[in-house]
Order: sequence, then C-alpha cells, then structure tokens
Amino acid sequence: MKNRKYHFEQLSITFKEASNPYLIEKAEDVPFHEVYKVIEEAVLGERLEQLQVFYDHENYSMDIDAEGFRSTILIHDELHGISYDFLNEKYTDNEEWVEIAGYTFPQNSICEDNNILLDIIVTFLETGKPCEKYEWSETKEN
Repeated sequence: MKNRKYHFEQLSITFKEASNPYLIEKAEDVPFHEVYKVIEEAVLGERLEQLQVFYDHENYSMDIDAEGFRSTILIHDELHGISYDFLNEKYTDNEEWVEIAGYTFPQNSICEDNNILLDIIVTFLETGKPCEKYEWSETKEN
C-alpha cells in the first residue's frame, strides 16, 4: 500500500457514529496507506455512512451511501456528462426498491459486498474512473 498513488482533491468520509466527517483536502496531505486504513476500517467494519470524493478539479466525483453491508455507488464524469451507477448482476431483473440511509434505490444498484466496495473506492482514488472489474449502468446527460 505504501507505494500506491492517488490524486483526489477532496475526500469526505462520514462514520455512522461520528458527528463530524473525516476530511482530507488534497491527496498529498496524507500518505495513501493512512487513507486506505481509514477507508478499510470504515467499509469492512460496516461503519461507513457516506463517502464523497472529487478527482481532477471536481471533473469526476464519487458518492457512496452505505448502511451495514449494503451501499450505493454513483460516479459522475462532469467532462463527458456521464453518470455511472454500480450494477449488481445478482439483481439485474429485479425491480424492487431498497432503503439505504433514508433514501430508496433500485435493488439492482446495491453493492452487497464490502470487499467490492473497497476495491471500487481505491480504484477511483487512483484513476478517477469506475473499476472495470464490475458492471456499471451508464446514463448520459442531455
């Protein structure tokens, strides 16, 4: 972990038991292994409530809402006007809605594996893009 590089502009992590978010303004402010440890403990310990991160001068962003082992992941590419929602292949034909953190989401957009969530977060911190190992629903803005 110590040799990995990441390039975000702002990272905010809200823990379900904390009143103030963990906030980093620039990637250079904190070594990657320290940021990774905070994220890993939040995700795998099911303490993550919300994560927001901006990459490349806010041209790319990722928003995550989480509750226990379930989360929603939205990545937005401002430059190309495209939003990516995580797509859970287990529920591709399921049109049910699920509540997470007070909001409702289609069940097929819910990530139910914290290791996948951690992988997606780290990939975004390093690249500003969706992790290509997983399926994404792509929406183009008009």
